[in-house]
Amino acid sequence: MRLNLICIAIVLITGCQKGPVSVSGVMVPLELLEASRNQGVDYTGLLAKALKNDESALKELIAFEEFRDSTVSSQHALVLLTVLERLGDESFARQLEQLPQDYRKQAWEKLDEALSQQGKSLRDAAPVTWKTLIHKGEVMNFLGLYKAGDLQGTFLLCGQDDARYVTYDETGALQRNYIRILRNPYPGQSIVAELNGYMLPFFGNLSLPDGYKGFIVITEIVKIEAKNFRNTCIPFDLWALGNEPFWQAQVSENEGVIEFHELGVERTLNFPFVPMVKTDSSMVYSSVNPGTGDNIELQVVEAPCGDTMSENKFRFNVKVKVNGKEFQGCGLTYEDLHPPKTEDEKPGEG
Repeated sequence: MRLNLICIAIVLITGCQKGPVSVSGVMVPLELLEASRNQGVDYTGLLAKALKNDESALKELIAFEEFRDSTVSSQHALVLLTVLERLGDESFARQLEQLPQDYRKQAWEKLDEALSQQGKSLRDAAPVTWKTLIHKGEVMNFLGLYKAGDLQGTFLLCGQDDARYVTYDETGALQRNYIRILRNPYPGQSIVAELNGYMLPFFGNLSLPDGYKGFIVITEIVKIEAKNFRNTCIPFDLWALGNEPFWQAQVSENEGVIEFHELGVERTLNFPFVPMVKTDSSMVYSSVNPGTGDNIELQVVEAPCGDTMSENKFRFNVKVKVNGKEFQGCGLTYEDLHPPKTEDEKPGEG
């Protein structure tokens, strides 16, 4: 008995906390408590007020910094998820609407982190909060090259060679239609797409790959189709095609790829882009796919070339050798189809 009284006295005198604290039934782990104390933050006080719909307290709670401590970060994320569950989806969403963008970003990151530990998504667990976070600004129209990847794909905007975005398909239909068009796409194969949606600078706890500018949430599919030299809006270095058998090839530094497709063969062959090498009589592109072992060589000669199945005229004769099989055809550049405007054609300055 005396020993117990001594222990109680020590706790009262030192204010030491040896275990987690419960705030209205929400457990705050010891590591999280210690981290908040070290920063001079009254974490339990903020939590108690946030659970009573105190907007200012919720804002401060969201802004709590874990200083990259993964354990504390996970604990803080679970506390915020519990606050959402206690307040209810609609009430939590209303409070988020009043917060600046930086706070919504932090809240979304933490909620995603906590739900991913449980194998859940914010879209399913709290749909009102989800819509509050993703539906900001006016719907925009986007035209460019789309690469599928389940719900997350990538998009390269027309007219902006460096404008790459990670996409989230809210329609749930884009991946299915992508497969319908390409049937057996290679990883990263693109199609021409016109889409409507929202542009966001952040998306939950997803990080942007190097060279990407932001996220696009796709809300409507306007039009999608297989890429060809007439519909693509991303400048290419060479597009070649031939008959008997029908085939086509694209060389694109902007996309970082050389593609070859033969009619009747489902799989499009792809190769890393390699810069052209000039010889005395031709220009040569040569590449090998290190994953499949496929190889390609395109010999390009600037000489008038006619399509035997139409009256189309092209600037280049092209010979292609793919895995030892030879093809003959014609080729053109993006500039052949879209010549730069002359000074007379350029609009005058107002």
